[in-house]
Amino acid sequence: MDDTMPDIATLRRRIMADLPADAFRNVPSKALLFIPLGAIVLGAVWIAGSRDLPWYGLLALSVVLGQVYATSAFLAHEVLHGSVVKSRALANFLGYFGLYPFLVSPHLWRVWHVRAHHGNTNSSRDPDVIVNLDEYRETFLARIWTRFIPCSRQRIAGTFFFLYWFTLHGQNILWFNRHYKHWNFSDYGFRRFRASMDTLGYLLFWGGIWYILGTYNSLFIILIPMMIGNAILLAFIATEHTCLPRFPVGENHPLKNSVSARVPALVDKLNLNFSNHVEHHLFPTMNYSKTPLVRQWLRNNMSPHYLEPSLATCFRVLFSSPRVYCENDCLCYPDDLDGSKMKADLLRVQLSEIR
Repeated sequence: MDDTMPDIATLRRRIMADLPADAFRNVPSKALLFIPLGAIVLGAVWIAGSRDLPWYGLLALSVVLGQVYATSAFLAHEVLHGSVVKSRALANFLGYFGLYPFLVSPHLWRVWHVRAHHGNTNSSRDPDVIVNLDEYRETFLARIWTRFIPCSRQRIAGTFFFLYWFTLHGQNILWFNRHYKHWNFSDYGFRRFRASMDTLGYLLFWGGIWYILGTYNSLFIILIPMMIGNAILLAFIATEHTCLPRFPVGENHPLKNSVSARVPALVDKLNLNFSNHVEHHLFPTMNYSKTPLVRQWLRNNMSPHYLEPSLATCFRVLFSSPRVYCENDCLCYPDDLDGSKMKADLLRVQLSEIR
């Protein structure tokens, strides 16, 4: 166990020296997972269209599809990071099969997540970071969105947030990224026309399914599973960075700006080890099947700094704290600056209470 926090380059070298070389190779066979995932979706569409199922039978299909849509998105996330196949063109092609339920273009995902989020985690250039007071006051859209994300004053609205936010935020980034002056998507070669054509293709696909199945069945095959899939994705996305400090651009250390939630083994299996999030930010191109090796290394060697709270603890902190940064290490309510404030280092302590 090491009580000092090494810089990220040193930390990566130490981990790489202790793990087998094949832990850092891509795993092309994981692309085959798209076949059973796609077969489940097609099977559900066929069942809904050819069988007169009662509402509870359709609801059961919705739950299964919601998990399949989420798993497919996690698999596309792996593919577009390069942890499955080496070919960029093939990765882009496979990305469509994972992101279509949420209307997110693979090109947009590369810019939004792979480049902007990973390169600037929890800084002003991260599209997923909570806004600070200046951004809240300067950007109308930021003020609107902030009123719908989880915090101690928005428990009901924050709960509904989980049902739509991944899809909605993707559209926010696609159409309105120019209104957020810190994001600088032009630096990453973003092509809005390409991403918007991808989104149009998704809408035509889902419109065709809706036409075939009719409105009633489509609610259970398209809309409700999308909401369940959003909730599964956001259960991880909203808890793995949100309750930690913001950092200056260029200061990007996963032990400081990320947590790895503890979840049951089955949840990890269904969601492709996405809970291993510090590990993923340390080695973005490492295949999800290998990240548990890094997790064990961090447990053994970085215990004072490695945050591994239960997912329940993450949710408790998320719903019991304010949601705008008045300082990089202080959360507050923007309309009540004399009211509740909470130091982000105290949030970090709460997150580390249960290991």
